[in-house]
Amino acid sequence: MVVSLLMMVIVTESVKLEKVELAIHEGSADFKETIFVDSSGKYGIIKVPQHNNLTAVEIFLDYQKGYRIEKIVNEKICTVMKLDKSKDNPMDLLNGVKRVHNKFPTAMYTVVRKSTLTTGKVDLKSPIGKTAALFCGTGMDIQHAVSYVGEDLNEFVTQQFRTDAEKKNQKRSTIGLRKDYRCCRSGCSKTKAEGMSEILNRCNGEIGKVKASCRVGAFSCAFRVNCPSINGLWTCTSIHDFDTVVCCDFSCNI
Repeated sequence: MVVSLLMMVIVTESVKLEKVELAIHEGSADFKETIFVDSSGKYGIIKVPQHNNLTAVEIFLDYQKGYRIEKIVNEKICTVMKLDKSKDNPMDLLNGVKRVHNKFPTAMYTVVRKSTLTTGKVDLKSPIGKTAALFCGTGMDIQHAVSYVGEDLNEFVTQQFRTDAEKKNQKRSTIGLRKDYRCCRSGCSKTKAEGMSEILNRCNGEIGKVKASCRVGAFSCAFRVNCPSINGLWTCTSIHDFDTVVCCDFSCNI
């Protein structure tokens, strides 16, 4: 499926893609992360195989439109979220791999642990949805998502829900709300999600009473060596990203 997306990019925009591999040793596993970048700086693709107890992951980075699609293979989930274009760009990732001679430095790197919260299905007829459908393939649950790095996941999700609900200007009437949150309850995780209206109805429509209780699922990870050239000098940082799609149950704070 990665090849299909690459072909789509090549045919529609005639960009030149370059492939590099980053050798990684983690725990008892030795494997290679594959990175595709294009010379125009618009796109990047990162592919990490399953290793140790972590699921395989494939990531499509669109720096032109500012979003990323993450395919968590074993979980049958694809997430679409905003991309922070200020952190990296494809050419920095390419140069980073070359600067470390295609071997991830284990002596010094930064570990980033983040949680991904799904917030509703992607419209597969939209431009981003069409790209996500091609990248993710059949049988995948394609969801909008937000990412969080921090210690208080429950508080973050609680505030995220309240903000989303307030944007809808909802009081007791919750008809038409479509945002969904992946829930942890038996029979709900992976196959179902709770709608915003259902959660608000449980709390009598009072946004301020909603609170979240979340837990993490299966982990995936990706590796980056970012080496921008600043005034002719290379400044490299190595990052090991841990990510998990979380599920949350919502209750009423009475």
